[in-house]
Amino acid sequence: MPRRRVLLLAYMFPPIVDAGGFRPLAFSRYLPEFGWDPIVLTRPDTGALPLDPKQLTALPPNVRVERVATGFRDGWQRHFEQRLRWLRPFEAALGKPRGWIAEAIAWRVARRDETRQWEVSWMQPAVESGLELISRERPDAILATAPPYETLKAGWQLHRRTGVPFIADYRDPWTYGVPWNPGSARRARLELAWERKVMRDAARILVVTPSMQRTMAEKYPASAGRIELVMNGYEDFRESSTPPSRDRFVMSYVGSVMERRFPPVLFEALRRLRTRHPETTSEMRVQFIGPNQCAGSPNDTIKSEDLMELVHYLGPVGHDAARELMRSSNVLLHIETEATYAVSSKLFEYFSARRAVLGLVPSGSDDELFLQRSGAGFNAGIDDPDRIAAAIYERWCAWRDDRLEVSVDDVWLKQFHRRGQTQKVAALLEMSIDVALSVKSQQAVVTDKV
Repeated sequence: MPRRRVLLLAYMFPPIVDAGGFRPLAFSRYLPEFGWDPIVLTRPDTGALPLDPKQLTALPPNVRVERVATGFRDGWQRHFEQRLRWLRPFEAALGKPRGWIAEAIAWRVARRDETRQWEVSWMQPAVESGLELISRERPDAILATAPPYETLKAGWQLHRRTGVPFIADYRDPWTYGVPWNPGSARRARLELAWERKVMRDAARILVVTPSMQRTMAEKYPASAGRIELVMNGYEDFRESSTPPSRDRFVMSYVGSVMERRFPPVLFEALRRLRTRHPETTSEMRVQFIGPNQCAGSPNDTIKSEDLMELVHYLGPVGHDAARELMRSSNVLLHIETEATYAVSSKLFEYFSARRAVLGLVPSGSDDELFLQRSGAGFNAGIDDPDRIAAAIYERWCAWRDDRLEVSVDDVWLKQFHRRGQTQKVAALLEMSIDVALSVKSQQAVVTDKV
């Protein structure tokens, strides 16, 4: 079978360390094993995000990474400067620098409609660069992963303008759930219209959890047969023998730190545990590891909660370091207090670390289901600090008595290895091409008859 090419649109991609980059990175790493050579189109800059250049060294040599020409802020600013260049004489007359009026207008438009900023600064450059790559490289398929959902918009436009089959990869829901915040009724209508076009025309729609698959099928019944479950997963390309801590009981949360994953109910549970079982305080450490996405400083929050001797924010680290910190922990915290449809990639990394996992997730959620199925997890819920405190104390006692052990079903876990999940993607890419060729063949027959 001849080798094929796929244009992979991914806003988040290494060297950035971000949960949104792990999935497209895994696709890029493993697709060549199944006959597909990715051409990755991503952002041009890394901003203030943490970096781990070593992630790129794991890519095969036949993977190419291309970047759009301008960054997010530069693209937005340039858009207004070009459209409003007729105002330059007025700026000069006022003694203001060139672009002064454009900058003020750009700021106001961005505040009124943040999504428009994404369309101008990422979607449009991705379409322009994508058209050039398609013309030059002739990829057999387009795979776009979101959020941001402007990546799916770009993938759809490239498909419509070139006819190249298009697969839409949803890492989160677009028009429902936690990420859905359109800002205005007009923007809500626009986003729903965009999603209807993507769902109608994508050869396949990939989702990451069973509940997402059910919800999307109910929302778009005409597309139900094209909605495929390709879950997140884990990788084991680097072995580790890091043992769990014996000197101190360490509980770690590893991932993006945001308000809903830095919950007051946990802090209240820790205070109650400290009051009822003060012996735990000197032998316990709770640590948060990952980039801060909270409005304020995590350290300020920890100080205001009066837990500085117990809770620590370590900041972001590279992927390898994060995996080592998981393995040196006694208990891993999985916190998701709002989304019921999420099974994040770090949960599978937790399972592969073979450590006890304590969940603070909604009852009945996909997260709770996977915690229970793994054999390593327990869900303490999101609304009862006494239940959370009791769950922590139970695990502290088990650690103290040297009986904190977990048994993960290796056969069950192996199905979520990133390589196996990517193999599904490769098969779906092949199916998409077959369907596209079949449609062209039928169209040619109709044309001949006419």
